[in-house]
Amino acid sequence: MDLTEIFRIKAVLPFVKGRLLDIGCGYNNLVKKYKGEGVGVDVFNWGERPDYVVERTDCLPFEDETFDTITFLACLNHIPYRVSVLKEARRILKKDGRIIITMIAPLIGKIAHLIEIKDELMRGEIHQNETPGLSLQDLKAIFKEANLIIEKTKSFEFGLNKIYLLKKQFNF
Repeated sequence: MDLTEIFRIKAVLPFVKGRLLDIGCGYNNLVKKYKGEGVGVDVFNWGERPDYVVERTDCLPFEDETFDTITFLACLNHIPYRVSVLKEARRILKKDGRIIITMIAPLIGKIAHLIEIKDELMRGEIHQNETPGLSLQDLKAIFKEANLIIEKTKSFEFGLNKIYLLKKQFNF
């Protein structure tokens, strides 16, 4: 686990409640550190083996409203079908549940990907429709399309990284 991942997990853990699903879990370190029930899913086997390796994260083998917390730590920018995966997360999130996303801005992401090249060497370079980070404007548009609203944001890692706490938006 690198220093950035340690900061990320430490920043996110206080917001995780109940049954956890970590989408894009990588080495599954958040689930391992969480004291409750947790499941990790990824499209790539990182060696530590996620609980589930799936072809796509927008079609998951879970019932509706299964999880209290769903996390995307430093991975939403690597998922080319962002809206679709967030709609899937919304489907399996309990009514009063929370989605937690960590994200860096695109410029910071470019620099970070140059410095921490280990993951790119393991899984390959950034592919089409992946980005080094997502802007707040991009995230707001994606969240709106997935019918999610921002409940809270918090900066961490010396202000270079941000947590987005999301909840379901209900249209009456």
